[in-house]
Amino acid sequence: MRLVSSLVPLAVGALLAACVDASPNRDAPGIAARDSVLALGAHDVRIVSTDGQFEMAVVGEQVVMRMSDLAVQRIRRELDTTDAATGVGGWIERRVKGTVRTVLDKQLVLPVTAITDARYEEGELRLTLRGNGKAIRYPGAGGSGSQVNGHFAREDAERFVAALRAARERRS
Repeated sequence: MRLVSSLVPLAVGALLAACVDASPNRDAPGIAARDSVLALGAHDVRIVSTDGQFEMAVVGEQVVMRMSDLAVQRIRRELDTTDAATGVGGWIERRVKGTVRTVLDKQLVLPVTAITDARYEEGELRLTLRGNGKAIRYPGAGGSGSQVNGHFAREDAERFVAALRAARERRS
């Protein structure tokens, strides 16, 4: 059960990936190979959810969303298939775990121009996407936006919003 709840942010990434091209570029969101080190510049900000499972960063002109390094390591240990059953059940288990391992090596990348609004309001970090106007909310609290499991400290969320707005200003 712990594994399932840990994969909620990945499910959101997969859901968003279904709506975007596979490869991100300067103007379009997408899924990219996970950077082993998230190198931050002078104006960049990285925040980690209070449970340590999910991270978001403003890096240059992009927003990166992904499982934290700590979460990836823990999930990899839980996905060990050394003791997987044999036969059809074991084959299914290995396939599912292999797919999850592949997703762990990905990150969602959104150009700052794909986000029309960012704010911390009513205890939520809210990002509104260009085009359909859907909102990604941290933490999920009902409503019409996509809900993501990942609470961020108020100070961190406010720093993220300020960095995102500044990146958008530099881009225009």
